[in-house]
Amino acid sequence: MKRTPLKRKTQLKAKSKIKRRSKSDLAKLKQQLWDECRRITRTTYGNTCYTCGRTGLEGSNWQTGHFISSSICSVYLRYHLDNLRPQCYNCNINKSGNWLAFEEHLVLDGKDPEALKN
Repeated sequence: MKRTPLKRKTQLKAKSKIKRRSKSDLAKLKQQLWDECRRITRTTYGNTCYTCGRTGLEGSNWQTGHFISSSICSVYLRYHLDNLRPQCYNCNINKSGNWLAFEEHLVLDGKDPEALKN
C-alpha cells in the first residue's frame, strides 16, 4: 500500500525554501563584503605576512587574518579594517593567527590592541 504525504508537510517545505533564499541572499552580501575587505587589506599592506614577515604570498598562502578571531568577535570587528591584516597560511591557520606577534606589530604600528578588545 502506497502512502501519500500530508498536505501540511508540503506547506512547511514551501516556507523553508523561502527562508533559505533569504539566507543565501544574506550570505552573498556577506561574501561581497568579505571580498571587499580582503581587497582593501591586500592593497594596503601588500603580499607580506604581517606576523612573520614572509614575502611573496600568493594563492591560498595569502590569507586575511584577524587579530581578534572571527569566531569570537562581533560582526562589527569581523569586517573592521583595523582588525584585518595579510597573513601566510602557517600563521593564520597553523598558529591560530599568531596573535602574540600580531599584537606586537599592532603596537609598533601605533595601533591600540586594547581598543579592539573592548
